[in-house]
Amino acid sequence: MQLGKPGDGPRPWISRGPMPPDTQPSAPQPFNVAHAEAYDRSIEPLLPIKNTLHLLLRWHFAGLPDTARVLLVGAGTGAEARFFAPLFPAWRFTLVDPSAVRR
Repeated sequence: MQLGKPGDGPRPWISRGPMPPDTQPSAPQPFNVAHAEAYDRSIEPLLPIKNTLHLLLRWHFAGLPDTARVLLVGAGTGAEARFFAPLFPAWRFTLVDPSAVRR
């Protein structure tokens, strides 16, 4: 996937309304290792943005208490928790991801 320039057309990570009928999610399925690996690969073009966000959040979160409780909504495969847990080992994380399995 290439990010392109503004005006190049729709971006796959931006919702453009309801999904076409042939891509509607089916009944929930387990989010297994293969799904997690495919999901992580699908966001590789956005890694510079993710890394910048992690840097900014690390600076911002440094002011929180040592025993902070953090809710991550839209946690996906838990990459943010895996990034922050070693930096703030006394924090308690709760991860939620309500989305359907990505295909």
